[in-house]
Amino acid sequence: MSDTYTVAAACGPVIPSARIRNVALIGHEKSGKTSVAAALTGVDTAATDAHTTRLRCYTSHHDGLAWNVMDPPGHPDFAGDVRAALHAADAAIFVVSASGGMDAATQLWWRECDALELPRAVAVTQLDGLFADFDETAALCQRLFDPSVTSAYLPLLGDDGNAVAGLIGLLSTSVYDYSHGLPPRVSAPESVHLDGIAEARTRLIETILAHSDSDAWVDAYLAGEQVDTEAMVGDLESAIARGELFPVIPIDPVTHVGIDALGQLIREAFGSPSDRVPPAAVTHDGFPATVLSVDPDEPAVAQVVSAHVDSDGDTVGLVRVFAGTIADGATVRFSRPDGSHTDGRITQLRTPSGSPLSHCGAGDMCTIVSPDLRPADTISDPEAAVQLTGWAVPQPQFPVAVTNDPAMRRTLSRHVAVDPSARLEADPDTGQLLLWGLGEVHAEAVVARAAAHGTVIEMHEPASPRRETFTEVVHGTGTYRSGVDAIECAVVFAPRMAGEGIKISDAAGNGSPHMDRMRAALRAALSRGVADTNPIIDVHVRVEAITVEGEPHGAKPFEFAARHALSDAATGASIAVLDPIDTATITVPNEYARPVLDDMKTQDGHVRDSTDNGDGLTTITVDLAAAKLMAYAPKLRSLTAGSGRFSREFDRYAPAAIPDGEV
Repeated sequence: MSDTYTVAAACGPVIPSARIRNVALIGHEKSGKTSVAAALTGVDTAATDAHTTRLRCYTSHHDGLAWNVMDPPGHPDFAGDVRAALHAADAAIFVVSASGGMDAATQLWWRECDALELPRAVAVTQLDGLFADFDETAALCQRLFDPSVTSAYLPLLGDDGNAVAGLIGLLSTSVYDYSHGLPPRVSAPESVHLDGIAEARTRLIETILAHSDSDAWVDAYLAGEQVDTEAMVGDLESAIARGELFPVIPIDPVTHVGIDALGQLIREAFGSPSDRVPPAAVTHDGFPATVLSVDPDEPAVAQVVSAHVDSDGDTVGLVRVFAGTIADGATVRFSRPDGSHTDGRITQLRTPSGSPLSHCGAGDMCTIVSPDLRPADTISDPEAAVQLTGWAVPQPQFPVAVTNDPAMRRTLSRHVAVDPSARLEADPDTGQLLLWGLGEVHAEAVVARAAAHGTVIEMHEPASPRRETFTEVVHGTGTYRSGVDAIECAVVFAPRMAGEGIKISDAAGNGSPHMDRMRAALRAALSRGVADTNPIIDVHVRVEAITVEGEPHGAKPFEFAARHALSDAATGASIAVLDPIDTATITVPNEYARPVLDDMKTQDGHVRDSTDNGDGLTTITVDLAAAKLMAYAPKLRSLTAGSGRFSREFDRYAPAAIPDGEV
């Protein structure tokens, strides 16, 4: 097979878009996607991560076609990479394990492909695994994906009754035996095979019939006559290309069982870029641009699908060309989704697998190097510059505290900059540097990428930015004395309703010329809190009296007196510790709504609303302590088999539930 599927050599003419296939492999972690990519393209993936943690693309040429096979990570923490791959793809192959089953997140990706109208197929892997069951896996995909998911082949077991030795074609009724190597030996089936495939063959033919646009063979089939197999295959491929029928093919990437059948599907049934509608584009003035034409002679329009920092410290972008041709060394405009743009040159143009290129035409994919590349950036001709629409990027909801060192921060910032689902920010309340991601695995992957450049980064649990407030009216006296200069103030602190903030008033009403400085000093003292712990909020501060002797200079004397007054008032007073409360909007498949709601009860969450959206999904709105939401992403994934997603925003502060023994 390695002689058939060869890595693309380099700088030939622009490949016509009709001869290009851009395919995304979709499936849960450990389903075998990367092995499938290797078998399809002949590219050695052994040097890649044991568990894929970023979108990779492998390129090969086969029978005059250029294949770009995208392999996004299967873990739910990398949902952004899957969306990017689907944005760049013209078809998708869902890789499902016959022994490992399917997670709920994979079902959601199928729905996204429905919205994108992508042609799809299902490749069933790990056929010899413990408890592997191809028939049940195919039936599961039909139930969970679409009624038009149907087997095109059945696995043929070897002499041991366990290992898969070949395939049985349901339309051709031929046996493909791979036990003696490649190509497979093709033979007529034995009677036992015909008996075993009769039901599956009938189901496939009737599914094709339901989507057929011709009567070439339908009348013959309904009349019980001999059916023209080529006509059936033609209608099958047409229905697949339209995204109406989804074949299931058993494969083994190690022995290459079924890989040639999957390759034939990519060649003959999956559409080319010419069959897809390019993304919408706008001019820099915000007006709709002319619909893009998949023509290598049009002005160049391309988009950065993903980006990473390589071992040399260069930023490498994976690019999909939607119109025109980009050439190595050409001047282009790089445009950000926010409307900003700069002009620069295309440098180090290569195939996704690393071979040098002189140019890359419409419909094809390539990589370029630029220090300021970001996913979703548009690359276009400066004389006809446009901005392409992007894709929905999942927002980070899982924070970890990382080492706050200037050198480390610079390195980590570069890796965060090329990951739209990551964010790096300093928490002004706790002083911690927070790395936000989609989950623990995502955060660890970002840190590992930075650490690969020699930077030691430690991760810690983030602190909760608590607040405090008085629960009763208290009095405090503050003094400052230095030589002949002195300040004395009498202050009353009274609680306010939650969310009302801080109010500072001159209770004496004497309009002291020092009131402005005292007001500023009291705000500074409240922001630092008692003993420099948590800021004080929701209080009414009444300044009963200010006595000033001498001429105190600057703000420091007033700040000293204000802090003294706050400390005096807090001595023996009742002070409530407050936790930040966020409002979380959680979206889960309907079958997981009850477990999520039950879990919220155990976390003292207040459920505001739970709504069946009518599309198989339920939206739950809940108020929960922000500290608990910090670790909620992996918990939600566990509760919902990887399918749950949530967003959150700050709502208010509320009294903290402090465990016994904690001060």
